[in-house]
Amino acid sequence: MGIKNLNYLIEKYSSKGKETISLSSLKGLKLAIDTNVYLYKFLYGKNNHIDGIFFMVNKLKKFGIEPLFVFDGKPPEEKKDTIEQRKQAKLKMRDKIDELEQKLVDTSDKVEKEELAIEIENIEKRIVYVDKEIVNSTKQLLELMGINYIHCNCEAEQYCSLLYKNGLVNGVITEDMDTIATGCHFVYRNFSNRVDTITCYSLYTILSELDICYYEFLDLCILLGNDYIPRHRGLSPEDCYSLIKKYGSIEKIVASGILHYEAGEYTRIRQIYSLSDIELISREKPIDKKVDVEALKQFLKEKSTVDERIYTSRIEMIYNSDRQIILERSKYVPKYKSKSVNKKKPISFLTECLIEDD
Repeated sequence: MGIKNLNYLIEKYSSKGKETISLSSLKGLKLAIDTNVYLYKFLYGKNNHIDGIFFMVNKLKKFGIEPLFVFDGKPPEEKKDTIEQRKQAKLKMRDKIDELEQKLVDTSDKVEKEELAIEIENIEKRIVYVDKEIVNSTKQLLELMGINYIHCNCEAEQYCSLLYKNGLVNGVITEDMDTIATGCHFVYRNFSNRVDTITCYSLYTILSELDICYYEFLDLCILLGNDYIPRHRGLSPEDCYSLIKKYGSIEKIVASGILHYEAGEYTRIRQIYSLSDIELISREKPIDKKVDVEALKQFLKEKSTVDERIYTSRIEMIYNSDRQIILERSKYVPKYKSKSVNKKKPISFLTECLIEDD
């Protein structure tokens, strides 16, 4: 997902750019959540997405983190090939299941039947779809919990980065490495409801240790291959990094005759990662929401697969009450003053380096 082997390069050349930290160190921060990524993660293996999101909110609130959930909108046209490949992969898995199920019917061998059943189950776990019903039930849960969300008009990780660049959140929780390429300074990956730690990526530190500027980093992400364009055959991650260090831009690499790109091919991907195609959704007047704890319990009773005593105790922990309470929240990001809410001074990307068009 995202930039191919970028994590590998960061681990190899930027030892301080990626670190495991305690969620407690993020207390008081407002973080955008790349929601669809976690819906897929929670649904994987036939698990329950409602349980996953409920415990995710519980975990974040436990550590004083304010989440803003962002749902996917329409992906860029340039991603259609990747989406089609994923669709075809799922169809192939479905065909494989049909084949195995027929074998299951035909065989009378008990051991073979057990083996086929296990193989079918393992493949089914990998076929995950996030449809409107999944999204709508997740929104309903968030509303019942008094948690803000946005359904954006583009891919969620891009919109999360845009929120960061506009000073509306302090960072992004995602599993997608694209978020680093779009210029978010603080990206948090490997979130789990099972542990109290998370992996922090600091773009400023990564750029410093790789000894390149943001524009060079952006071209590195294009060379590595991503959801929009594949890596050139025969190039290793180290080759991509060495080319950027030597030439500084894709234009100069192409001019040297080492690589060939179609006209406008890489410039379009720069535009996508620079977020120039998307705008913030108009921040409407906040909608007052009454959060009824009893309604939340009833919803979980119908939708959750965990023991009622467990989610009831978690609800009491979140709201510190077992009775109906009222919380006034908004589905939309509230207006902020122009001053950034980020605790660390953002990088001035525009003054770090210029790409020369030869």
